Amino acid sequence: MKLSLNLGLIQRKERWVLTVRGWVLLCAVLISGSAFGARKANAFLSVTCRIQADALVLEGWLPDYALEQALNEFTNGHYGLLITAGGPLPKGAYLSEYQSNAEFAAATLRKMGLDSERLVSVPAPKTTKDRTYVSALAVKAWLTASHSNVHAMNVFTVGPHARRSRLLFQKAFGDEVAVGVISGPDEEYDQRHWWTTSAGVRTVLDEVIAYLYAKFLFHPSQSRLESRAINPDQELDCNRNGVVGSRAKTGASETSEDSRRDGRIPAGDPLAGASVGSRAQRQKQS
Repeated sequence: MKLSLNLGLIQRKERWVLTVRGWVLLCAVLISGSAFGARKANAFLSVTCRIQADALVLEGWLPDYALEQALNEFTNGHYGLLITAGGPLPKGAYLSEYQSNAEFAAATLRKMGLDSERLVSVPAPKTTKDRTYVSALAVKAWLTASHSNVHAMNVFTVGPHARRSRLLFQKAFGDEVAVGVISGPDEEYDQRHWWTTSAGVRTVLDEVIAYLYAKFLFHPSQSRLESRAINPDQELDCNRNGVVGSRAKTGASETSEDSRRDGRIPAGDPLAGASVGSRAQRQKQS
């Protein structure tokens, strides 16, 4: 010990430590803060920020009641085009003529009475991760292939998936297209008391983890993201009505009209979007 002191390897210092009362107070503050954050988690993630948009993009995995909500939004929202997006069906593909969530949702909307001339399905390729982002890239690819004039879109989803959906779509589109988001109510659990049911706990906690990953750890490579994303991580700035400012609206109906006139992937074609190559092959064969 004396040798260590003489060599200057150790020294004595006084330090402050929490007492038992201090630890109790600290734990109480942390628990209270965590409880408050947990109560607000669902509301934070289930954000709705509409913008004046040319197109409504619908995530194809949504249940029927959400499709009804999306149809009502499309009908009353002065959109020119409704795009269904999504990857392969996770179950039932062998029993269905539709092979993707995008095609299945589009067919359901047509059955609900939506005009096929204003509807496009954009299937996404199969992937084991980043499914929402891959769906966004598929929509972007279709818009590029069809020479679309869409400069603003709202993404329709349900519950706490909304904030992550908007973030990933904006990452995919960069500054080329303004992205808003609409969160329909998730009827699988009580959203105001989500912690009282197993479905609510699973859904909200899964989305909390997924959002943190997308926000801080997910960085798409330049090869996957061709556009410049100047503000993909910018938090939504909504007013009390869930509305943000947007760019000037352009005619999405003119976009779909031009696409049909030029023979490019007609609206309502269940093979639109990810099937651009197969569509071109069919035209070549004919």
